[in-house]
Amino acid sequence: MTADSEESKDRRRSRRTAGKPDRRQDKIAQIDAPLQRRTSEVTLGMPVFVPFTGRTTSAIPVEVTGYADDSAVRQDVGMAESERQARVIALLEDNVRTELEVVNGMLDLGLSDAAIERLMEGVTSGVLYAFDIDWAPNWVKSDQVHTWQEAVGWFGRCPQCLMDSPPSTSREEASAWVRDHESSH
Repeated sequence: MTADSEESKDRRRSRRTAGKPDRRQDKIAQIDAPLQRRTSEVTLGMPVFVPFTGRTTSAIPVEVTGYADDSAVRQDVGMAESERQARVIALLEDNVRTELEVVNGMLDLGLSDAAIERLMEGVTSGVLYAFDIDWAPNWVKSDQVHTWQEAVGWFGRCPQCLMDSPPSTSREEASAWVRDHESSH
């Protein structure tokens, strides 16, 4: 096909559709109309240590895009159903934020903290909207505890409720805290 015939085809198409409403845009608007962005705060039943910050919190703000009438869609899309799911969301946000900060520093992108935060919110919201996620560290053997070290000490994470241990002086101490905590479930 030549460039002239493509151009002619485009002119014929534009004459046929001139003055007519774009039905595709109407359909997209109709689908997106009930979507709304909202921020809700998930209150946890226990204080949770926030990795890399040295803080604990018992409330996590979660920003989601969803339908105004959630009964029309699955209830768990982008919404925290339980304390554990709220913790999974917080861990996902923290991991996405950390990756963005690493890439920002590595590639010298010059992104501000606010820009990184908005990018993290967008990526996390998209993942939560489209996928069922869970925290499942496949690098931890089934008979071991997930532990890590930060500047303030060693930490361990309960695989059931995802609660983090308080700062410990050793990996063994953090693991022991997790095993003791896990027995309370």
